[in-house]
Amino acid sequence: MPGGDTFDGQMQRYTFSGIGDGGQGENQKPAFKLGPGATLKNVIIGPPAGDGVHCQGDATVQNVWWEDVGEDALSKKGEGKVVVLGGGAWHAADKVFQLNRAGGFDLIGFYAEDFQRLIRTNGGKNAKNYPYRIKVEDLVVFDGHTVVRSTNSKTEAIVKNADLVNIDDPWQMENGSTIETEDIRIWP
Repeated sequence: MPGGDTFDGQMQRYTFSGIGDGGQGENQKPAFKLGPGATLKNVIIGPPAGDGVHCQGDATVQNVWWEDVGEDALSKKGEGKVVVLGGGAWHAADKVFQLNRAGGFDLIGFYAEDFQRLIRTNGGKNAKNYPYRIKVEDLVVFDGHTVVRSTNSKTEAIVKNADLVNIDDPWQMENGSTIETEDIRIWP
């Protein structure tokens, strides 16, 4: 989708063929590709979801639901700020949100169930140490491993008003990264 455009799916369910099997194999194609300034809203992404949604810069993703996350639900591929408002995701064998470029990531009013990592910054020995600013508010998550994982020393995260149910290790932060939490309810 070109930059600055808005796509309103009107709560229709979208399935795709030829973008990948929705497994963890690299280089699958995205279901939606958002140019800088684009908005995607009111969409249900059915399996196979390939590599989900790619954001090339600033973007808004509003009321989008992933029935079965593919390689990732959403990947931040360009610098800028991505805002996810509402929506939810199920069945992420690895990550729900993958942040690969510097900038902000706001996740507000989101639901997730059955995942390994909700938010993961670009990591590994060859990763660039981009500065990330992550804000999470009004979150409900079930049956996952980690809410925020960063192997980057320049990540700043704030998590407010969250219900974490059956989450193994909520925060995995590299030395030098910071996380602030407020009104977090953890349930076994």
